Amino acid sequence: MVIYYTDFAPFLLQSASAFNYLQISKITTAWQAPGNSIEAICYAFDQNFWGSASANAAPGTPMAGPTMPTGLTSWGLRTVWCYWIDNHLAKIESNVGPWLTTGKTNLQALTTGSSQLASKFIAAYMGSSGLANANQMHFPRAVNFVSTPLPGTSGSAITTNSRYGMWGNNGLGALGI
Repeated sequence: MVIYYTDFAPFLLQSASAFNYLQISKITTAWQAPGNSIEAICYAFDQNFWGSASANAAPGTPMAGPTMPTGLTSWGLRTVWCYWIDNHLAKIESNVGPWLTTGKTNLQALTTGSSQLASKFIAAYMGSSGLANANQMHFPRAVNFVSTPLPGTSGSAITTNSRYGMWGNNGLGALGI
């Protein structure tokens, strides 16, 4: 299979542009709002379904909530959502550097004596101040929570907000994991 500059460069640039677009304040707010709504819905479910009057009056076999693992202070759909979204976004970010390295290597292989188009693209867009570099390609961070530990990691039991702003704006307290 022959790989062309036109296969890689636009894809790299489009991916970098998506991360850049999310950094626009108005877009960041719109991107984070659904995550906070999901947290509120999960919390409402956790508070109202298990053991509620509706659940107790329902026909059939009564259901109990899932058993909380030892050491946790919060357990339910809210916990699952908050854990999943922050860890998922962190995993995507952790793949950006290796992905860019592979893309740069593939582009460098396309540079020939007669065509410097790929090397010009690398210089313009993949350098330290370019749009397509690991320092630029990250999800928006909640201003006061940039270094917040990921849920499920050391120090996260008292975490009240997502480092990405995807949960925590509802004032529901520490995640407890």
